[in-house]
Amino acid sequence: MPKNTYRICLLFIFFINIKMTQYIYHYNPEHADPSHVFVFATEANGLLKNGYGPAARKYHGAPLKKPMGFSQTEKGKVFGVVVKDSKGFHLRTMDILRNVDMFLEYSLVAKGETFHITNFAMFLPRVAPGVIARMFVGAHKNCIFPAEWQEFLEPPDKAQILL
Repeated sequence: MPKNTYRICLLFIFFINIKMTQYIYHYNPEHADPSHVFVFATEANGLLKNGYGPAARKYHGAPLKKPMGFSQTEKGKVFGVVVKDSKGFHLRTMDILRNVDMFLEYSLVAKGETFHITNFAMFLPRVAPGVIARMFVGAHKNCIFPAEWQEFLEPPDKAQILL
């Protein structure tokens, strides 16, 4: 085999083995960059007492009793996604999907913003771990996701080398 062909094959194998990620992931759910929009799950009454609601209030200035949508305060920017009703019961999966879609529509309009999404699926024990994460498949590149969601958001490795 000519030397150049051998080098090309080695480079090809090297590049196939590199896993390219589609999104950016974070390992620190509560402390987003102050310039980012902190996206968290909330209840329909907007009391911010469960999940990342207290962190949204303390570190990012999320307003009380404003459950769904974008808010900007002195401390930062937040976006609440309703996943529970006003009594604290989980919404149906289709209702959560509708609320996630409202966020995704907003993230497309606000392309200049960066959205730090928390793992609010962990506070929904009735919902399988990947269900909420998969609702975000196809999200705009301005979203930063929890590292736990990477296995659900990234396409599987298709490249296989058969020798």
